[in-house]
Amino acid sequence: MIVGESDYLHAKVCPENAADKSLVWVSSDNSVATVNPDSGLVYAQSPGTATIRATALDGSGVEGICRLVVEDLIC
Repeated sequence: MIVGESDYLHAKVCPENAADKSLVWVSSDNSVATVNPDSGLVYAQSPGTATIRATALDGSGVEGICRLVVEDLIC
């Protein structure tokens, strides 16, 4: 992503008939990228690398991760 951009991350919860499909999103480095904990909307803050995690709230401990690289726009 480029500094100043935002975009949604998506996670698929399995099985399809799971009783609780709730997730919480967390960034490993808010100075690089922040993420809305409910929606997965990521905001690129400054150059660097952050790991974004989506963790199931059903008590299973299952999570997905995305390694995000944020760069400055170079023209």
